[in-house]
Amino acid sequence: MKTWLLLFALQASLSAFGNSKSCSSLFSWVPFQNSRGLHEYKSLLHPDFPNSLKRLSSQDFYLDLGSGNGVAAQEFLASFPQTSQAPNVYLVTCELGFFRRVPTFQGRLKWKVGRLWEEIPDHELPVFQLVTDVFGVISYTRDLSLTLQKVFLHLEVGGELYLHSYNPAIQIEVGGNVIGLTQFLRSLSGLKVEGQFGILKITKQSAVISIPQLKLISYEASSKPPMIRYRLR
Repeated sequence: MKTWLLLFALQASLSAFGNSKSCSSLFSWVPFQNSRGLHEYKSLLHPDFPNSLKRLSSQDFYLDLGSGNGVAAQEFLASFPQTSQAPNVYLVTCELGFFRRVPTFQGRLKWKVGRLWEEIPDHELPVFQLVTDVFGVISYTRDLSLTLQKVFLHLEVGGELYLHSYNPAIQIEVGGNVIGLTQFLRSLSGLKVEGQFGILKITKQSAVISIPQLKLISYEASSKPPMIRYRLR
């Protein structure tokens, strides 16, 4: 009984952060890793990531897709001597652990909880200078085309997406060939893709990035991350 009361209180406290739609029901239950710290982000992402963090100013915006409890972002914001010096950080997460008080760092930390990334209205999102995804939205989406299109829509020209995925988990049928996520991203015009094996630094170089339409063929939710197969329409 107490657990349900705590859950109700948490959901009520998150209503101000956009928790208007549940996404957890769309996923088979798997034990998500939701408490990765900043040190783990730096070790998992492309080696340039720490330098990109250092370049962020108080006027900039940083997005973490599939942030879990936002531990990395909170450690990053806590590293600033004054919160006013920190950039604005947006966290997209399906679920949160139990917080007595959801941390906001004086408005610098903004939560998007319980909604699919592609269903968050564009007017709720700014233009970002930096985006990270560590086994997050891109690894779990059922609509890779729409997910990527929305990421690059909200990433400024010159902005960077740091991605850590399990490259073989996402397979794309193109003609008679099957390619992985890294090869697919390298095929897109207007992007500079550095790294390999799904551990990538992707720089947006053109104002408009066109993502080909992909049809979902299969989604094996029992694995972590899921094994997903698409076909180029």
